[in-house]
Amino acid sequence: MAAYITPHHRTGSDPQGRLERAVRLRLSQERGSTSLFELLVAVPVMLVVLISVFALYQLSVRGGDRTNSRVRSLQQQQIGVERISRELRQATTVNPISSQVVDVETYVTPSGGGAAVLRHVRYDCTTGSCKRYEGPSGGTTFTSGPVNVITDIQNSNVFEMEPDFINPNFVALAVDVGVKDAANPIKLSGGVALKNLARDN
Repeated sequence: MAAYITPHHRTGSDPQGRLERAVRLRLSQERGSTSLFELLVAVPVMLVVLISVFALYQLSVRGGDRTNSRVRSLQQQQIGVERISRELRQATTVNPISSQVVDVETYVTPSGGGAAVLRHVRYDCTTGSCKRYEGPSGGTTFTSGPVNVITDIQNSNVFEMEPDFINPNFVALAVDVGVKDAANPIKLSGGVALKNLARDN
């Protein structure tokens, strides 16, 4: 008995199958086109985000560097104030020349170590910085200096003697120092009682 083959079962003559394959191909092409479009949109957006994050990071690093610079500067200036205060405190003679210059006979530890010795020290703050000079006790010349102890001073009256400049028993020290990237100067101050002065009877 001969088999009867309908047109739908003939090889390569299935219109429904061809239609399904065509639809799948079209959908595949559309999905590919959509993905490419999304990629073209997403890449610039990601670049903008990455650039913004990097800019914020740079600002943070620069801000941290400025803060560290200010802290280091203030520490150095504070060390200078403490050094002047210490040598004034140990002074046996104080000769205030002006509100910016003071001569003292004070005990200084030699650079090589050992016991402190009496030396003639001058602090001169007339040129925007306090410079230290050192020489032999009782002398009028200096053998070392100038050494910058405090820099970027913006005020003129650095030393104030109490009760007066003739017979002081207390020295007030005040400096307004400029700090990089700071809008206003920073005020550093101290006070020293002159307890070791050799007083005339």
